[in-house]
Parts: sequence; structure tokens; C-alpha cells
Amino acid sequence: MSKKPTYSKVETEIADYILANPSEKFAKIVRKFAKICETPEPTVKRWYYNAKKLVKERIQIQENTKNAVLANEAKKTIERAIKSRDELLEFYSNEIQEYIDTKKGREKAKKIGGIIIMPTFQDARSAGAEIAKIQGYYAPVKNAQTDAQGNDVQIIEVTLDI
Repeated sequence: MSKKPTYSKVETEIADYILANPSEKFAKIVRKFAKICETPEPTVKRWYYNAKKLVKERIQIQENTKNAVLANEAKKTIERAIKSRDELLEFYSNEIQEYIDTKKGREKAKKIGGIIIMPTFQDARSAGAEIAKIQGYYAPVKNAQTDAQGNDVQIIEVTLDI
């Protein structure tokens, strides 16, 4: 940090410091920045309180972004539940294609609020599993009791009275 920086820059740096060192005591932070900026402690205290407001705003933005992502995921889940089989197949195919395009550099990651959302291998893999489930590729195997000619074997139940 250069000598006598602007107060907004210092407030931002104090906010960054508070976020990086949440257990750091108020007095220690004020002394540290008063020494670095060669500024009286009462001024740095004012900057500190403004920085705390910035920290609260940043945390609120992160929470809002997280809630927006969760709401978006919930919305996707509901949409999946009401889509037809063909629409689901198309949806999951597009999800896999997004992953491939992102990996090959043809498509950029999406940014929602301050969070970058990029399709992962796990997303593509789970989309492939959903496609397989919808198509019935992994349907349970049904074993019928048959004789040598392929005819159904009749099961005879015998009970013994003792």
C-alpha cells in the first residue's frame, strides 16, 4: 500500500483483511492500518466501521447469490418433474453438450451474481445417467422359471401336515 492512500481504497483493504482474518481483534487491525497509512487511529476507526459495512454488504451479496443459485436449482428440479420424456432427453443432452463445449473452449462459463457456474464432469455424468434411466438401459433383469424347451415351469407348493 502506498503512503497516504484514499480512504475508500483503505476501507476496501480493511474489508478484505477482515474477511481474510475474521478472528483478528478490532484494536490490532486499527493499529496496523494506522501505522501502514501513517494516519491517526480515530480516522482509521472510522474507516474500519465503514469497512465493516462493506463486509456485511459482501456477505449479503454472497448469500443472495447462493440463494439465487439454490432457487435456480429448485426451479430446474421442478421443471424436470413436469417435462415429458422427450423434453427430458433433450434437456440432459443439452447439459452434456454444454459441458463438452465449455471444455473445448467454445462456450464460456455462466456467471450468476458473483459466482461462476461452469458445468463439471459430474454434471455431464449425472445427465448421462438420467438419459440411461429414462431410456430404460438399466432396467432390472427379469428371470423367468422355464424348462429346457422355454416353457414356463409351474411351481407346485407342497405343504406337510405333521
